[in-house]
Amino acid sequence: ELGFNSVRVPFNFKLFYRDNTIVDDGFEFFDRVISFCRTHGMYVLLDMHGAPGYQNPGDHADNVDSNANQPRDTVKFWDGDNVALAASIWRH
Repeated sequence: ELGFNSVRVPFNFKLFYRDNTIVDDGFEFFDRVISFCRTHGMYVLLDMHGAPGYQNPGDHADNVDSNANQPRDTVKFWDGDNVALAASIWRH
């Protein structure tokens, strides 16, 4: 009816991670969105837009070290256990 059949749902990894533990809190939000979209015949694309360690230098990725210069060295996604943590959240 509105001319589209999908919706992208950006979310921050912290929706599923608190106090160094993977939590279920985000599922309540996802369940509501997915239920609405199912009712209206829409597809849902989940987008971990704020990943652990920041996947890009912008503040829109929840990068607390970002500034006007957008320094690449603030991106820590590939450092430490951040990739493994993101994968664990997706599997959860």
